[in-house]
Amino acid sequence: MEMSGKASSRVRRQEKGMQQFVAWSCAIATVLALATTAPVAAAGTQDDDAAAMGLNVTDICLSTPYPSACKTALSSAGARLGLGGGRARAGAGAGAADPFAASMRFAMARATSARAVARNLSASTSSHLGGVAAPPSSGMDDCAELLDISVAQLGDAFAAASRDADAVTTWLSAAMTNQATCADSLAASAGAKSSEREDMRARVSALAEFIGTALALHANKVKAKANTAAQSSSSPAAGDDASTALPAWLSEHDVKLLRSPGPAASGVAMDAVVALDGTGTHRSINEAIAAVTTSAKGVRGGGGGGRKVIYVKAGRYEESVNIGNKQKNVMLMGDGKGSTVIVNHKSVGDGYSTYASATVDLSKSMKYFLKGEGDEWKDDTCA
Repeated sequence: MEMSGKASSRVRRQEKGMQQFVAWSCAIATVLALATTAPVAAAGTQDDDAAAMGLNVTDICLSTPYPSACKTALSSAGARLGLGGGRARAGAGAGAADPFAASMRFAMARATSARAVARNLSASTSSHLGGVAAPPSSGMDDCAELLDISVAQLGDAFAAASRDADAVTTWLSAAMTNQATCADSLAASAGAKSSEREDMRARVSALAEFIGTALALHANKVKAKANTAAQSSSSPAAGDDASTALPAWLSEHDVKLLRSPGPAASGVAMDAVVALDGTGTHRSINEAIAAVTTSAKGVRGGGGGGRKVIYVKAGRYEESVNIGNKQKNVMLMGDGKGSTVIVNHKSVGDGYSTYASATVDLSKSMKYFLKGEGDEWKDDTCA
């Protein structure tokens, strides 16, 4: 479908805004990377900064679950610039600025800084082990990957802030969950030094609070706009039940895919077909994912060219499926519950972290219908 000139202009503005956001984040992250672990400004300094901004940061932060983290975020140098800095007049109030945007910039910068540390520690883990064989998965490796995903999710949340409130909530909630998963992996791993694990746990714990602050400020912002015309126009279309209505921004192609009872009835050409008996284009799901990703590499935007749909025929597939952060717009369609089954035998009992035990690892938000089966006699697995 062709986009109107107006829609194209809106997309260009969103892309430009996203580029500016990333530039801000990188600049702030450079400063944070040189600082000591999770420095917190003194309460007096925060109050002075708040007065300079013309914002009552204390009142704003009382509505969040982590007031101290909120004050730190909104009183940071980057947040002051994002909120208008010293140019804001006393008494201007929160309405003259956007605390949510400021908190997002700060959280993004902290996530970028934590990711850099995790990558460095992950790379040095093998030297700490000496001649001892490395475990199947390292908690620090998990954190490096989870933080990479979190940086992307925070960027997606910021980009969606002006057009899709539900998407912002989803991305921020997912990013918060990643920090808990990282901490769990570190607790179960002996791959890194104890001091390094503690440092990373402190970083992701603080990051979770900063993301939680952004989530709370976003919720406050949504509530403040609850009665506006823009908010009422996003209600489900006539004839759709609120619990089953699909988002208005979905294309007709995607709506058809999601509402079809199965691949055959969708009427959509599949980019790859997986079948154990050799009647498809591939015999394993990972092979099909690699193939559709390779075919899209030449398309600008990476993984572009529209949605890549993989039909997984009925059968029991014993493999760990990994769809990475760079593999975008990939969708799996099976023959239904109990027919297309994906089985993974990795578990914590075998030395894998909970994150690494996932039957299907989705590094981005995607729509899947799958069934995972863990070994009943082992410890936790993640599907």
